[in-house]
Amino acid sequence: MQIFIYGGTSSGKSALAERFLCGLEAERKIYIATMQPFDKEDEDKIERHRKMRQGKGFETVEQYTNLSSIAVDSGCAVLLECLANLTANEMFSSDAFNAQEAVLSGLASLKQKVKHLIIVSCDICSDGVLYAPETLEYQRLLAQLNRCIASDSDICAETVCAIPIFLKGEDLCTSLGL
Repeated sequence: MQIFIYGGTSSGKSALAERFLCGLEAERKIYIATMQPFDKEDEDKIERHRKMRQGKGFETVEQYTNLSSIAVDSGCAVLLECLANLTANEMFSSDAFNAQEAVLSGLASLKQKVKHLIIVSCDICSDGVLYAPETLEYQRLLAQLNRCIASDSDICAETVCAIPIFLKGEDLCTSLGL
């Protein structure tokens, strides 16, 4: 099963994703963190997130690019946090060839290997600001990936003020007790 959760900054998407991960039956629960630290502020944020995950039964894997290389087994439930970071990392990495293909093939590899895949992504396109061409390309690519992943997901929800709005699969959530 694939679950896609989308929302703005601090909208509650991570909390919803963790709630799903905790509620799913799985042999192992893996949290793939994709935020690559570039400065002290990033390192502090990552450390806060590590502390917030403590005691929840997740194994954390920090993976900035190349999702296909992660070793997981078929009984796992995986939470990928966050598609926006992964896309930027793939797009701006020194060995970037085709970020869209890298992200989609990595996700397909994970989905094929695991029992459940939860993907978190961000709304970065609704502020109305004009950006540099590289940033506009990033926004375009992330929006395209979000659409593709949402259409391929069993459950799709947007979070607004920590309230999930189910766009797809709410009945499946209910039947699973999520």
